[in-house]
Amino acid sequence: MRIRIKLKLQGKEIPINYKHYLQSFIYLMFGEKFPELHDDGFRFENRPFKLFVISDIFGKFILKQNLLHFEQNGYFDFACFEEDMIIQISKFLTQNTLIHIGKTIIEHNGFDILQNDFLLKEQMTFKSISPVTCYIMDEKTIYFEPDSNEFKNQIINNIVKKHELIYQTNCPDFGIEAIEKIRKRVVHYKNNFVVSFDIKITFNNLNKNILQIILNTGIGSKNSMGFGMLRYEN
Repeated sequence: MRIRIKLKLQGKEIPINYKHYLQSFIYLMFGEKFPELHDDGFRFENRPFKLFVISDIFGKFILKQNLLHFEQNGYFDFACFEEDMIIQISKFLTQNTLIHIGKTIIEHNGFDILQNDFLLKEQMTFKSISPVTCYIMDEKTIYFEPDSNEFKNQIINNIVKKHELIYQTNCPDFGIEAIEKIRKRVVHYKNNFVVSFDIKITFNNLNKNILQIILNTGIGSKNSMGFGMLRYEN
């Protein structure tokens, strides 16, 4: 499921590196529910999966001295596999009107539940609405470019593991037809810099379950930190 949270951002300014604050707000809305998400989340093959994803904040802004000065209202999207998470967020937003992003207090302007059920096609193209990151940890962190086989393989393997975790069955065969790099982004998250990319990606042979994993949990790594959320294009 997917929810769009609308923000009264006109005339407000927030830090350019806001992803940590946005994730903290999500956990605040969860409250005491879903305690496993505050720790490692759901584990598969000794790897943690939170099974939710957060988009960038959208709205017209001007960048000045590492601050985003908004000229109009904006929004961000949140998606997850558990309907109860959307219900909890909806309840919180109904009962509370203010959001803190850094030192800025913002009033929200309601929310919309978005369609996430699309007609399956042989090929389906998506655009990232938060940047995608794929990497390995060796003596240092090695990030992969979208035109590399490692980038493609990590996306596929991540989806396969989520499928086995959620559905408890082997994942059917599917593939990536093409990846187009739109822009490279180095995102400051807490004390780290994350190399990530805005992309367009075309999958083939998706079934309904794999499509829902892609839309509701994102692709690549660090989904719960605000990386790897996609929007269906065609």
